[in-house]
Amino acid sequence: ANAPNPKVWVGQSIGAVNSTVCLLQSSNSKPLVFTTTLPVELLTFEARALETQNLLTWVTASEINNAGFEVERSKDGTNWETLDFVKGYGNSLQERNYKYYDLQPLRGVNYYRLKQVDNDGTFEYSKMVSVTTKAAESFAFTLYPNPTKEGFTLELTGTNEASFSLQLIDQLGRVIQEWNKLEGTNHTFDTSHLASGFYTVIARNEQQSFVQRLVKQ
Repeated sequence: ANAPNPKVWVGQSIGAVNSTVCLLQSSNSKPLVFTTTLPVELLTFEARALETQNLLTWVTASEINNAGFEVERSKDGTNWETLDFVKGYGNSLQERNYKYYDLQPLRGVNYYRLKQVDNDGTFEYSKMVSVTTKAAESFAFTLYPNPTKEGFTLELTGTNEASFSLQLIDQLGRVIQEWNKLEGTNHTFDTSHLASGFYTVIARNEQQSFVQRLVKQ
């Protein structure tokens, strides 16, 4: 057990009510009644990939002394990190809806689970859910050398096979050069014809854009 008073997530595999009553017959023919209070009845827990983030949603049917939920994430389903804490309703006998956005999901498959915590510190874990994030298709880039004299190399990381465009903009906001439908992870560009000064490099694909300052010596 994870705590002195272990408890059960209800609603994950079977239906439930707010308490379970067991009747046992004693030796003197008097019934013995034991009532176990179930702190949280979790109806659903789901994860969905958006364009650049993952959305977690869950619904509780009832809550008793529920402090809230720690949202945990894992890249392998074994090692977990805590992302945030979502406050619970405490005591409730009606359905409550929760949502949480993972703004910086891991590339590829993300595993999530909830650590529900009572006001007395007792806790229990939910089932594990997984989702493949669309952020795996995003990209970032680095420029070198910077400052530069003759040219620079653009190196992309985390890119997919989709094409991207590149713009070189001067200090007055004018587009000096533009390249479209570039593919691959490494590209070298000639800057020997440019005047010394500061320039802005903008790389774009269908979902994102990245901006970096370039110094021409």
